[in-house]
Amino acid sequence: MSRHWEIAKDLYSEKLKWALWLIIGSVIVKYGLYMFGDLIEGFDSTELSGFISFTSNPARIFMLIVGLLSTYVFLTFLVQSGITRRDYYYGTLMSAIGLSLTIPSIYLALEAIEWTLYTLTPYNFGYTNLAASALLEEFVSYVLIILFYFMVGWFITIGFYRYNWISGLLFILIAVISSMVIGAFWGDEIEIFGMSVNLDSLPLLLSSLVTIIATIILIVSNRLLTRDIKIKM
Repeated sequence: MSRHWEIAKDLYSEKLKWALWLIIGSVIVKYGLYMFGDLIEGFDSTELSGFISFTSNPARIFMLIVGLLSTYVFLTFLVQSGITRRDYYYGTLMSAIGLSLTIPSIYLALEAIEWTLYTLTPYNFGYTNLAASALLEEFVSYVLIILFYFMVGWFITIGFYRYNWISGLLFILIAVISSMVIGAFWGDEIEIFGMSVNLDSLPLLLSSLVTIIATIILIVSNRLLTRDIKIKM
């Protein structure tokens, strides 16, 4: 097994532990709303969405934070431990891809459990009856979006680590603009010069292609920025 695969395994295991808190928390919140949400004025527990849709925004924030932590928390420690920058980079990249596939897969399994309970009991448990094609679309978009957000967070923190805080602000600006653009392609409403823009009707293939291209650009940029990065003690 090559060194970066070993690093990827270790990083993936550590980040998966963090992700379990997200998953457990989302289960508690969703079923808490299902059982007690009707006590909230104007809230209808029967309109709760499935886990994939319900956790979309929290997962974006989580992956952004994990990306932000991937430089300051791991880079210095790994390089000082004898790991090359190349192995650190590929290990981080592969762990991010693994995490982006694992999180929605767990939620998909939870939706399958909800479907089983829905068919065997008179309760819906917050289950949303989606067609297989719609569920597949949600899964694909989920994977692509959270991987993109990880790369955005990683890009920002590399900017601050490699350069000064003023340059880091430029990295944040680039990240915010790119995130808004990608969000628009997935149906998020954004404002440009006071005008609302919503591209909700775009086909899945186009939105996926744009997200993949943007993610690849970030992946390449992060590699170039970390290739000869000076390690801070």
